[in-house]
Order: sequence, then structure tokens, then C-alpha cells
Amino acid sequence: MCQLKQVFVNEEDSNQGELLNIALHPTGYYVVIGFTNKLQFFHILKDKLRTFKENSQVKYCSCLKFASGGAYLAAAHRKPKASMNHPPYTVSIIDSYSTEIIKDCKGHMGMVVDIAWTNMDLYMWTAGNDGKYIFWELDKEFEGHESEMKGNEGYTAIAPLIDTEYLFLSGTQGENGWI
Repeated sequence: MCQLKQVFVNEEDSNQGELLNIALHPTGYYVVIGFTNKLQFFHILKDKLRTFKENSQVKYCSCLKFASGGAYLAAAHRKPKASMNHPPYTVSIIDSYSTEIIKDCKGHMGMVVDIAWTNMDLYMWTAGNDGKYIFWELDKEFEGHESEMKGNEGYTAIAPLIDTEYLFLSGTQGENGWI
């Protein structure tokens, strides 16, 4: 059994920010941590974590999820300058190896609470507390197809079953309770 502990208090960097989210790469060799002011990519070494890249474009990350094969990282975050034409919540697709943003997927008006990739990493689902769930097609430059369940106050989790044929959602639906 391997245990690794990292305390994220950096006296040199007072702008470290609060830790919000974490995602482990499928290989187990690195981890991405979302802070209030940035994303940090860490190599997992024998007895410590070593920062190898930072991304200050992604702030206040509400959800992080690596694709099944590990080639992509989806990072849901709030865009600071939002309007009706540009929804405030964005899911940035990041190349896991170059750590560059490939595409910003926009469509949620509320916080994105869960992200799910299909087994072959061809499709991605996002669920938000705005009552929307969006199906993203990666082979069509991350084109999104929105769906909304009327009366739904928001989702808490999403899970595709067998590459987009079926979808499980959990959330609340007013006085009717969970869906």
C-alpha cells in the first residue's frame, strides 16, 4: 500500500488559492488540482508531488474529469465575463500532455456538477445545477446538444451506460424529490 500526503500551504506563493477539485490521470503518474485561482499539474513521485505545469486561465473549477484513455481533461469552471450570449459556465477541454486548452464548451448557465466520458472518449456528458445536461460530440469539434428536463432544479451526478445509448441522471425535481 502506498500513501502520499501533500499539504498545500506555500509560504512563497500567498496566491495559492483554496483547493476545490482533484483528478488523477488514468495512468496514475500525475494529478491535476483545481484551486480558486488556477489549475496545477503535478507529477506523482515516490514521496512527493512535483509541479510541472500551471494554467491560470481555468479558475474556480467546479469539476475535473480525465477521459477514459487519459488524452483529455475536462475542467468545468466559471468564466468571469459572462453575458446572455456567452454562458457563465464553461467546460474547457485540455490536452493532457501539452496542458493546452483545445476547446471551450459553452452552454451551462449554472454550475457544472459532473462530467462523464464514454468508454472510447468520443463523447462527453455534462450535468449542471441549472437543470441542463449536454451531450458533446468530440468528432464534431465538441459540438454540444442540450437537453433539459422540465421542473428539474438541477443535477448532482451523471453516468452514461454503454457509450451514449443510455444515461443515468440524479438530481432534484421540486417537491417531487429525486429523479
